[in-house]
Amino acid sequence: MSVREAPARARATQSGVLGGVTSGRAGRGGARRAGARPARGSWRARRGAWRWSPALWLLAAQLCALGGLHVLLRESAWWFVVAGYALLVLVVATLTRLLVPVPLLAPVLAAAAGLGGLTVGFAADTAVGGLVPTGETWDRMREIVDSGLRSIATQTSPAAPEFGLVFLVAIGACATTILAESLAVGMRLPALGALPVLALLVIPVVIQPGSSDGLLALLTAAALLGLIRVPHPPTSRALALGLAMLTLVGAVVGGALIPQSDEAGRIGTASSANPIIALGADLRRGDPLPAVAYTTTSGEPVYLRLASLDTFTGSSWTPALAGYQDGPLSRLSAPVGLSGAVDTTAQRIRVHVGQISGRWLPVPYPTTAIAGAGDGWRWGPGDLSIVSRDNDIRDREYTADYLELAPTAEQLRAATVPSGDEAEAAGLSAQLALPDDVPAVIAETAQRVAGGESTPYEQALALQNWLRGPDFTYSIDAPVEQGYDGTGLEVIARFLEVRSGYCVHFASTMAVMARELGIPSRVVVGFQPGTPRPDLGEGAFLATTDDLHAWPELYLEGVGWTRFEPTPGRGELPPDPPLSTDVTAPQVPADDLGPDAAQPPAPVDPAPVRDPSDVDPGTPSAADAAADDGLDAARSGTLRTLALVLGTVLVLAAVTPFAARRVLRARRLRRAARGPGAAAAAWTELRATVVDAGEDAPDTETPRAFADRLAEERGERDPRVDALVVAVESLAYRPPGSLGLDPALVRAALAALEARLPPLARVRAAVLPASLLGSIGFGAPEFGAPGSGATGVGASPTTNAEPWSVATHAPATEGP
Repeated sequence: MSVREAPARARATQSGVLGGVTSGRAGRGGARRAGARPARGSWRARRGAWRWSPALWLLAAQLCALGGLHVLLRESAWWFVVAGYALLVLVVATLTRLLVPVPLLAPVLAAAAGLGGLTVGFAADTAVGGLVPTGETWDRMREIVDSGLRSIATQTSPAAPEFGLVFLVAIGACATTILAESLAVGMRLPALGALPVLALLVIPVVIQPGSSDGLLALLTAAALLGLIRVPHPPTSRALALGLAMLTLVGAVVGGALIPQSDEAGRIGTASSANPIIALGADLRRGDPLPAVAYTTTSGEPVYLRLASLDTFTGSSWTPALAGYQDGPLSRLSAPVGLSGAVDTTAQRIRVHVGQISGRWLPVPYPTTAIAGAGDGWRWGPGDLSIVSRDNDIRDREYTADYLELAPTAEQLRAATVPSGDEAEAAGLSAQLALPDDVPAVIAETAQRVAGGESTPYEQALALQNWLRGPDFTYSIDAPVEQGYDGTGLEVIARFLEVRSGYCVHFASTMAVMARELGIPSRVVVGFQPGTPRPDLGEGAFLATTDDLHAWPELYLEGVGWTRFEPTPGRGELPPDPPLSTDVTAPQVPADDLGPDAAQPPAPVDPAPVRDPSDVDPGTPSAADAAADDGLDAARSGTLRTLALVLGTVLVLAAVTPFAARRVLRARRLRRAARGPGAAAAAWTELRATVVDAGEDAPDTETPRAFADRLAEERGERDPRVDALVVAVESLAYRPPGSLGLDPALVRAALAALEARLPPLARVRAAVLPASLLGSIGFGAPEFGAPGSGATGVGASPTTNAEPWSVATHAPATEGP
């Protein structure tokens, strides 16, 4: 061999040792510049397929995960809507990445497409050309969001797919799809891309434990595993596999790890604006829990109201919280519609709430003042209900002044109901409103049963007596077994056919029928009077969770809101009123109960009452349930559920880059010790460590130039780094199959680079490694990408590119 041939032979040897698979990617001056063509079937030859293949796998996973929400939403039409939005944003993002090589443009255009689609689908009449949002569009969307949040707060699961609720799910579908696409395709990190899918699968598990769909969870996991097989840099396959399995296990098994609501000491008022949500579940509780003990000055039992539900959307009843007032409870307003001609007696009740949770304070109606309940309560002038954003009723003891009403039969029969402008002036429009799509059977039945009566009161009695008649039966199980549990119009129509249900169905049916007859109505949730319990104190009564109840109240001008009891076998019928109007001077003129009016004489305080949780409510195991420590783990509401899901995703997102970086380092150190590709692996990890520290490590530098520049910038040379540089240069000229580097030498050099970092910078380098995140969609071109040439701080070692060549100093690509 001639002297002239020696350098060429050396270059050929080095190319074989360091270059690895020469058909991989090359930078400027490498194989691409020389006109080399990639091997058939190589990853670069299929980069167009890379854009579409993971997108399709992600779409499959996203659609399966969205389908898993069917345990929370009834019917299936909503799925096609949200699936369409997911497909829209994914197609826009994928086309953008294929046509415009600007990493951040794809999610921006996808978000714009999602916004345009939401505008067309939900607020087209407020947009320019039905597409471009205006100020009115944003106002409309805020209203729809509020409607969706009300649906979440007021419906049982599975819920009716109301307009606002579908809108929220569609927004979630767009957001999670864009995030998943950005992570899995834009950043080429399918492990991170699995996190939004994981969040969708976790939602049903947290909201309704044990309700997840195992088949859809399996299909979702299969789609994620399919994503792993798409040709891509193999930097996160193990991590993606682990997250896919975590998704599957979390969706299928996680529900069993969350306590069921029946084990919690709460009633249906614990976490929602609507206490009717869990009433059926509470009534189906295996053992009753002692809820409220009380004594009254009259010595008689009373109904304790929690909330009145005035607004009927067609699928659910909701309280009208908009008019509630903050302030002390020492004097409440007069009951609406009560005339001074109605006989009233001032009474007082002492209440002791047991080991139950809730936001609504149990009080009689109409309550005029409350003492001892603490601060932070709000009250409604129209219904005199008491609620708090933060307070819990558990273990509260307080007294309340209330009026005992005694209208006569003549007063009840003479009472009228407002309509039209009169109802609006009286603030009763919401209590008369009905949707346009009321099933014909409801109106026809109301007219047949009570339309022939001459007065509103007699019509109300006719509805009540018909529902309490022999044609109807009380059952807490039939609505669940036959799939019509709830309070919506379709539920009522089905209930009128089956004629079996519990208090929610009877109360909702009578209230809707009353509105059909022109009588203002609302549904009230609270406690029946309960049973005498002298062991709790003289004249004490105890209401348990079995006494949770719903009943309708109808408005009669002059008498005000009047309780009726349509549920057979439950509650107490209102007392028969006297047949004469001998009372001419009421004890308490209700019309004069303004803020400056004199209060009636305060009655003597009722006897103290013991904590109801200290006694057995009537079944051997109930006391144990009430004393169980599990009461402290009562289920949280919608906002806490979403916060838990979001927190889980954020924790995984924070841990994933750290874990991925540790996995990469371990893989490179193993390769550096084996021989083939050892120089490239060691050098790639060295440069990645420098990048994590926030310094430059361009791939155009030779190891020697890199070490010299690093020593100049730091003001000193580190012998451990220099030793690794010499070893890498020496290894480059060894024949193929030579032994690799000493792992201790590589680790020592890495430790030397990290030792100079301040503690905060060291934490940042570990948690947010720039070498992993800096070049995968946030500014710098991908390390070793075709045509990218030299790269700077954002250079990523995830492609395992060969960092240098002695002969040309040009980047080349090492094979996997």
